[in-house]
Amino acid sequence: MEALGGGFMLILFLFGLFLLILWIILPFAVFGIKEKLDTLIYESQNLNNKMQMLNNALYKIIESQFGQQNTSTNPSNDPT
Repeated sequence: MEALGGGFMLILFLFGLFLLILWIILPFAVFGIKEKLDTLIYESQNLNNKMQMLNNALYKIIESQFGQQNTSTNPSNDPT
């Protein structure tokens, strides 16, 4: 019966050691990911700005092609 208790304590010790190692490594992983996330946010905003410029240019081209026939509003002016 004591052999089971010793084995169980060993498993608990190893599991605790594993959690301790993960807990020590966690901050480094978070700070490493933060820089990558900041880069992704910047690139996403940059892409959105470029798409907005393309949308405005396309709207101007369509407006000049069809004149006042197109009565729809420019979706880029939508505040939402």
